[in-house]
Amino acid sequence: MTDPFSNQFGKGRIPPAKRLVGDYKTKIVLALSAALFIGSFVYLSYRYQTFLLYGGDFGDYVHLFSTTVHGTGFLQQAKFRAGLSSYWGAHFAVTLLGLVPVFALFQTPYTLLAAQSLALATSVSVLWAAARSQLADDRVAGLVVVSYALNPYLWSAWGNGFYEQAVLPALVFGTYYAYRKRSFYAFLGGVALIALTNEFATLMLGGFLAGLALVAFRRNRLRSEGRLFVICFAIVVAVKFVSGVVISYFNDTPGIPMASLAAPLAPVIEGPRTTVTTLLGTVVSNPDLLMELFTLSLSGKVLGLFFVLIPVFFVAALDETTLGALAPFLIFGWLFAGKSGYYQFAGHYPLYVLPFLYVGLIRVFDRLSVTIPSRELFARMTILVLVISAGVGIVALQGPFGLGEIKAPGERNRLVDDAIDTVPRDATLVTQNDVYPLVSARPTARYVAAPAQFERYQEEHGVVRPDYILVDHHSKFWSQKLTEGFGDRLGTEYGRYRAEGEIVLWKRGYSGPVQPLSNTTATNAD
Repeated sequence: MTDPFSNQFGKGRIPPAKRLVGDYKTKIVLALSAALFIGSFVYLSYRYQTFLLYGGDFGDYVHLFSTTVHGTGFLQQAKFRAGLSSYWGAHFAVTLLGLVPVFALFQTPYTLLAAQSLALATSVSVLWAAARSQLADDRVAGLVVVSYALNPYLWSAWGNGFYEQAVLPALVFGTYYAYRKRSFYAFLGGVALIALTNEFATLMLGGFLAGLALVAFRRNRLRSEGRLFVICFAIVVAVKFVSGVVISYFNDTPGIPMASLAAPLAPVIEGPRTTVTTLLGTVVSNPDLLMELFTLSLSGKVLGLFFVLIPVFFVAALDETTLGALAPFLIFGWLFAGKSGYYQFAGHYPLYVLPFLYVGLIRVFDRLSVTIPSRELFARMTILVLVISAGVGIVALQGPFGLGEIKAPGERNRLVDDAIDTVPRDATLVTQNDVYPLVSARPTARYVAAPAQFERYQEEHGVVRPDYILVDHHSKFWSQKLTEGFGDRLGTEYGRYRAEGEIVLWKRGYSGPVQPLSNTTATNAD
């Protein structure tokens, strides 16, 4: 088979491997990546220790690895959900399996925090390789890296614990770098890995590939690269098809839950779940509904797009590949999604689009032959990027650079730890959303996030009777969800076993005196 990259294309240059690993500029970028890894890991660890990471999603991820390693389930989720047990019943995330052997060696939530930090810090170095391969000016490539490393949407995304989407930036940058280097098999491998990360990513990947194919057509390269793109699109379609089959196998009612969709869709969509194909057909055949969905929270949608484009100087949106990747995300976020996080690029959702924005930024800077003629100008622009990133984080994400709250562990941690230590390792335990991550490595521990959801689960699987129930009333919102889920069974079927401060540990069948969590005072907290 003829190498589809045999013809020259593009204006940039491919630096020798030595220049990518041995020069001082690369060493600076590697040092930046290392610093981001350490800083991110410490930051996430503090959030984990102080109840700022939650059962959904972080605790669920820890639990699914724990159950897989211990053989008590395959990627089993900790949340009580009717009709769904394995994570593959919600998302076809094959790349998660790559972390199972690592978790088997280090069975702690910190393993996932380290993996998340490593994946995103690595993407900084991979972006440097991709940018430098195409841009004639290393300072411009450096500015792209600085903009990405300081991007508040990136910081916001990696500050929420762990998501499989964390590997997308490094995969996208690496795949594009392979395309630039005309490395046929590496490019196809990258495309496959992106598609296998999460079935939703196939939509953005398909748009990105369509943009690359359009550029190849305009530059008369489609004859030499056509077979390559056919294989790529075949991979995307195949993964999308297989994901549907797998999700249907693990989920009694597959599809997008109605609770995740915009309110105007409720009267016209039948059943508890639906598909993107059904949604598209519905809005295309109903122009009034389409307009209603489009204008719903329109100012928030426009502002969300405006803010996410600021760190890439807006010009990334001029590139065909970026537009191709953004289009399906915006269609879903602006028309179908009921969660504002999609169109405001909150939580982990930016990970779906950020890498494509920076590929587009590289391509537009190359097309415009942008240069930074002096170190002084580079320093000024770096400061400008720093100010812009901090400002966007404060305005759009409620915190400098998009960072969330962080605090030092205190008395609450000690009491919760004491309560957890009281529960035997092999005993079944149910707790609340914000406490659950601290016990998520136990295959026998689960949590209640929504009483109604918990009730539906019990209707399907029978009454849940754990050995212990751990309630922390410091968080009234989450503790109320838990106590409401068990109702008057607390005090009848379950007796107060240990209590101190705002922490109560209930034990099934216990009728003795309430004992303290520590050797100091005991209180009958409710």
